[in-house]
Amino acid sequence: MRVLLCDTETSGLDYGKGDRVIEVAAALYDTKHASVIECFSAIIKHDSNGAEHINGISIGLLTEHGDEPEAVWSRFLGLAEEAVCYAAHRAEFDQSMIGGSVEAIGFDNWDPAKPWTCTKTDFEWPNQARGDSLVQLALKLGLGVSSAHRAMTD
Repeated sequence: MRVLLCDTETSGLDYGKGDRVIEVAAALYDTKHASVIECFSAIIKHDSNGAEHINGISIGLLTEHGDEPEAVWSRFLGLAEEAVCYAAHRAEFDQSMIGGSVEAIGFDNWDPAKPWTCTKTDFEWPNQARGDSLVQLALKLGLGVSSAHRAMTD
């Protein structure tokens, strides 16, 4: 089975109020072989970031190095077509922000009914490890943490 593991960094918490995904990371994971098949991370061009103090993504980075949203979401959906479901930590947030982003562009290959699973609430982790944040969870599992609040490292 193939699962699309994904995470976003956003300019705020509410798509309906103008906040947008400014970085997305996705990894197509094969459960049979317990391995990542393909992954990517992209900064998305945007003119503001109300969450810069959290994610450290500057306006300069967004405007100078951000990719156009259509290109990023097209690549994301290419991987999504190969997956049976999505998985994200606090999946309801990523689902709403990703859904709003791809629906605004109007892609034909977006399937809003594809299931999402949450790595915070739906997974059973070894040694009953749980954590509100991915950093807490990684540390409880004995995994090193090099940085936080960037889509690919999360």
